[in-house]
Amino acid sequence: DTLATLALAASLVEHGRIDAAAAAHSYGDFFRSASPFRGCPPSAAKVMQLVHEGVAVEKTGLPPHFPFAGGSFANGGAMRIAPLAVAYRKAGAASLRAAVEAAILSSHRHPEAIDFAVVQAAAVQQMLLEHRSPEEVDVGALLAELSTRCRTAAMRSVIVATASALASA
Repeated sequence: DTLATLALAASLVEHGRIDAAAAAHSYGDFFRSASPFRGCPPSAAKVMQLVHEGVAVEKTGLPPHFPFAGGSFANGGAMRIAPLAVAYRKAGAASLRAAVEAAILSSHRHPEAIDFAVVQAAAVQQMLLEHRSPEEVDVGALLAELSTRCRTAAMRSVIVATASALASA
């Protein structure tokens, strides 16, 4: 996750914006040059290999190249997304979502994975824009706003349930 985060940041700096293919190549470059190599999931390794073999990033995260029918719904997209939130800190919700989708296009195509990465990026974005310390954050209001960023009922329900649990704690 750290390597993917650094790779995304490097790609954003190099290109001045998100470029799905450049980000995917950057992920692979960072993993290839990592020393010591700490490993990655086999599906991620396969995606990076396919990108470096010239398979379009629009295809690498889906069958027949990827083992899961809907694409990965794991948390890797969200785990690497913070640099994008910094770069797109003033972006509106639609622009941020489009940028997130491009950043994780090669590997995380499942709608729930996209929602999770959007939620994570929006949370980072909100913290940057509000300039508040963690103690000053209205967590309930933040979670309510983040739930509106979700397109899947599953991710929205997780955020709403989290807000509910925190409110009753």
